[in-house]
This record gives sequence, C-alpha cells and structure tokens, in this order.
Amino acid sequence: MDKKKIGEFLKKLRKAKGLTQDKFACKFSKSCFGDIGLVSDAAISKWERGESLPSIKDIQLLSHFYGVTVDEILNGENFVDDDFNKKYFLANPLWVRDFPKDAPLYEIREKQELEIESRFKALLKKMISEGLTLSENAEFDYLVANFYIVYTNDESEDFSVVIKNVKFQISKTVALMHNSSLDEKFWEVYKLFESRFRQKVKKDVCNEIEDAEDILRERVSNLEVFEKDMLLATIQVENVTNIYGIQDRNQAQFTGSLESLYEKTYNRPYDEEQLTKNAIKLLVECGARLNPLLFGYQRDKVKKINVLDRLIELYSKFKKPLIIPVFEDAVYSFYEVENTPVNRKLLYLDDTGEMLDEAEYLDLESMLYEGKRILDKIIHEWVGGKTEDEMLKYMWSVISDLSLNDYLMARDERLTNDLVDRLNELSLEDIRLMYFNGGKRKI
Repeated sequence: MDKKKIGEFLKKLRKAKGLTQDKFACKFSKSCFGDIGLVSDAAISKWERGESLPSIKDIQLLSHFYGVTVDEILNGENFVDDDFNKKYFLANPLWVRDFPKDAPLYEIREKQELEIESRFKALLKKMISEGLTLSENAEFDYLVANFYIVYTNDESEDFSVVIKNVKFQISKTVALMHNSSLDEKFWEVYKLFESRFRQKVKKDVCNEIEDAEDILRERVSNLEVFEKDMLLATIQVENVTNIYGIQDRNQAQFTGSLESLYEKTYNRPYDEEQLTKNAIKLLVECGARLNPLLFGYQRDKVKKINVLDRLIELYSKFKKPLIIPVFEDAVYSFYEVENTPVNRKLLYLDDTGEMLDEAEYLDLESMLYEGKRILDKIIHEWVGGKTEDEMLKYMWSVISDLSLNDYLMARDERLTNDLVDRLNELSLEDIRLMYFNGGKRKI
C-alpha cells in the first residue's frame, strides 16, 4: 500500500466536505464513536501526510463517513465505473447497427481504431512510469481483452490469469531496467502486445492510398518507429495494389475485355508499380526508414549429402520407368512408360513440371565410381518469408531480440533518403535489388 497516496486521498475527501483537520476530528469522532476527542487532529495529520495508516477499524469507519469503499481508500483513489462498451464500440462486432445508414462508417472505424491504439500506449507508458489508477487498470484490461494479442509463455485460456501474468512480466521488466529510460522500457514492454488493428500493406495501404490518403497518413504517423519500418520493409515482397485494378486485370485475362473499372474511377491507367512507389514515399514521409535487419535474405547452407542416396532419389523421381494401370476386359493390365513430366502429371506424381538436372546426375555417378560417398552441397534457402504475413512473423522475431538502441542504430537514414531521391528514375525491380536487399549470408 502507498501511504502517501492514501494520505492524499483522505485529504482530498476531507476538503471535499469543507472541513479543517480539527473540525473533521470532532465530527468524525462524534459521528463514529459518539464522543469528541477519540480521534485527534494530530492523528489525522499523520494519516494525510502518509506518515501512518489508520487502523482497519478506522478505515472501515472512514469509508462509511466519506461514502467510499474500503478498497478505494486502500488504493488511494475513487473508482470510476466507465461504460467501456459504449466508449470503445468496436468491441461489438455489430457496431455498425448503431449508426445511421448514411454515416461515414469507414472514417468512424478508423478514428476509433486510432483512439484505441493511442489510449493503450498512453496507459502502458503510465503503467511503466508511475502506475495506473483503479479506473485506468480496468480500462487497460478492457483494451487488452478486446483489441490486443498478448505474447507470453502463458497458455491459459482464462483472461484474468493472462492479464495478471502479463502485468507481472511488465513489472519484472521495468524493475530489471530501472536504470533505463522510459522509451527503452516501453520498447521492451510494448513487444508483448500486438494490436488487432495492426496496419498491413495488403489490408490498409492498398485500400487507403487511393481513396483515404489523409487517414492512412494519420494512422501510419501514430505507429511506433519499428511498426512504420515493418510496413516499408514489406515492400520487399508485396506490391501495393488496387481492387479495381486487379479486377480489370483478371477480367482481361479470362474474358478478353478491355473495359477498365479502374480508369472509370480514377481517370488514369492502372499502374501497380507507380502505386507501390507512391506508398514508399508516403511511408517515408510518415517516419518509416529502411532497416536492413528487417529484410529477408538468401542463406547459403552447407549440407552433407550421401551420394548414393541422392542418386537413388533422382533415379526414382526422374528416370525409373512409370507403371500405368489400364483396365481392359474387366482386368487390370500394367504397362511401363517413359518417366516424363507429362506422364508424371497424368499419374498425379508431380504437377510442377520439374526436370532432372542431368549435369548433377552425371557428377554424382562419377563421384560414386571414384569411391566418394559424402558430398558437401550448398543449399540456397530464403530467410524472412515471401508473403507479408510470413515477413511480419520473421520481423517480429528479429525485433524481439533487439534493444531499442541496437534497432535505432540499424535504421539507415542515408539509404532511405537516397531511395526517395531516385524513386522515380528506377524501376521497382531495381529498387528492390538496390534498397530492399538483405544480401547473402553463409552458415
């Protein structure tokens, strides 16, 4: 219990009744004990200065006298029972029913999401720096329960257990980082949560850059630096698209129609490359920077290969004759056919059209004849994901192991400025090769 906080609360309650310490002592003694002088103004002064605490019996009597609960006195604050369901209406999946049909629902939703994210961050920072009041704690719990995913080792499905454990984790982290700045503490703690409204390139940037750029700018500007950088890094694998443009492309492919819904809507041809460049510029203007730590990369891995096993694998897949069953005169007959991509596809053995690397096969045969049994083969594998969701998962794992200082040091201001300067003179392919390239690494 915080004696200072309790004392301030008792002082606030007394002043709200317009009583001096002396008058309160008289009135409280007479009201609760039927006699004046049983509680002195000196005792009250010590309570209010936080030098001592009232006894349990006195606390019960004080709660009755002031019309507050014992818990409110022990916590040193009034509990405000806010209607969070009304305040944060997005918690209701059917919230649209509460608005008129002609209401700007998109703008209303975006404004509410921004309010939720801003309030959550403010509460989290206050929790780290000075602690939350009872009402703020209740609001924090509500926001987490309805709008956030919690990343802890706790597998409990009981939310009360989850929120209790995550608050303990926050307290533990803050205690271990007592010499660190608020920004450093917030960096570590904020990584425990993920907003269910997390901005994504395919979900948000694609939908808003044409029709709601001002809203997009506001949402991106409100993100933490690493969240902005993650959006920008996603351009490594994702183009910024428009739903009308995609519909036009599909329609032209399958029906041959040249009618363009995109051109009718925006009075210009659909240019996916330019849209992506516009998104890069917008993200940088909102504070995003290139950070090579977030990019996917090619990793060259040395793998020990058994020469005989590899030969058998290749032979079985590409050279061994295929057996085709034929049903004739109520009897199955079996025929050998050549092992080709077409025949493999007909037999549902392979639909990729993969071909045998004859040079590899001959090399392996030579090694086997020479008595070489083990081959060191370099395997090329991509680390970081090839879709936005895969990249987000990868980037999140990278960030979780970094300190704030290490992350900020890796943000490349010079490279970002160079990208913006050359944005219109380079193709999107060149931009990715020059600025969104994690390079090659060996292990």
